[in-house]
Amino acid sequence: MMQIKEIMEFAKHYNILIVDDDESILQEMKKLLENFQFNEIFTASNGEEAMKVLQNHQIDLVFTDLKMPKVDGIELLLFTKTLKKEISVIIITAYTDTEDLINLIKVGADGFIVKPIVLENFLEILSKELIKLHNRDYVKAHSYMNLQKAKSEEVKAIIIDILSFCDEPMFAKEKDKIFFINDKCFDKYRDNIDEKKFLSKKLINEITVYKEKNGNHK
Repeated sequence: MMQIKEIMEFAKHYNILIVDDDESILQEMKKLLENFQFNEIFTASNGEEAMKVLQNHQIDLVFTDLKMPKVDGIELLLFTKTLKKEISVIIITAYTDTEDLINLIKVGADGFIVKPIVLENFLEILSKELIKLHNRDYVKAHSYMNLQKAKSEEVKAIIIDILSFCDEPMFAKEKDKIFFINDKCFDKYRDNIDEKKFLSKKLINEITVYKEKNGNHK
C-alpha cells in the first residue's frame, strides 16, 4: 500500500465520485477523501444523480453503495462501464459472503469494500485503484509518444525512398509541414513499390497534398 503522501501525489490528477443514499456516510467519505486532495470530488445521493454526474463530468474513480433505491450499485456499475470502461468502480457493501463478493467482480466491479468501512482496507483499495489509473495513463502517454516518433521516422523513410524515383523537386516545406508537390512522381513511386514493403498508405495520406495550378511551386 502507498504512503499517504504518495496517495496524495496520485490523487491530485483524478476526479472521484462518491454515491450513497445515506447522507451521513456520504459526507464522512467526502471529508475523508478531501484529505487526499483529489482534483475534484463529486457526490450523489442516489444512482440516478450519479448517472447525470458521469454523463456531465470526467470521472476516473467511483465509490458506490450497493443497496440504493431506484438505481442500485450494480445498475450504476453497468451504466458506468458502458459509458466508459476505464472508469474504476468500487462497490461498498454489507455482504460478507465470499460468493456474493466474487459475483461483484464478475459483473465488472474493480473492487469492493465491506461495511463497516475499516480505514486500512479503504486506503489499500484506494492505493490500488490510483496506481492502476496512473499506470493506464502512463502507458497511454508513452504509447502516443512512441507512435508519434515512429510516424516521424516513417515519414522520413518514405521521403528518402520516394526521392529515388524522381529527379524533379518533390516536396515543399512550410514551417514544420511537408507538402507533396509532384503527384506524377508519387504515382510512379506508388506503382513501383512492393506492397509488402510499403511503409504506410495511411501515413502517406497524412502528408498534405499540395497542388499548384501551374504545376510549379515558388
